[in-house]
Amino acid sequence: MVLNSVKRFINKDSVFFCHSISCIFLVKYCIKNNIKIGKAILVSGFNQYLGLDEDYDDVNCTMYTNRCSEFKNLCKERVCYMAKNDPYVKWDKLTEFAELIDAKKVVYDTAGHFNKSSGYTQFKELLQYVK
Repeated sequence: MVLNSVKRFINKDSVFFCHSISCIFLVKYCIKNNIKIGKAILVSGFNQYLGLDEDYDDVNCTMYTNRCSEFKNLCKERVCYMAKNDPYVKWDKLTEFAELIDAKKVVYDTAGHFNKSSGYTQFKELLQYVK
């Protein structure tokens, strides 16, 4: 696993930027390894079946965890970016994920999935989290 190869460099000052399924991957990884980090900036994150495609859900289900609430004790600052019109992750799944990890919510009305097809080839707003 890639994160295991750099695990020794991850600490309470580390900042992670994640998108979509990688959001729950980071949460689960930190919980499983009891790793404390400084910030998690999570975009379009979720922790449950999306109902889009059986194969997709079958692969992603290995990432899900019922221990999300533990992440708030491992990560000092948690921010979830979400869009009301995300075509893949429905609003209730986006907000549930943010609430499970007790994250600050940054809500957009029309940003889709914050990907290229939604017009996101850059996301300059995230630069504020890099110091």
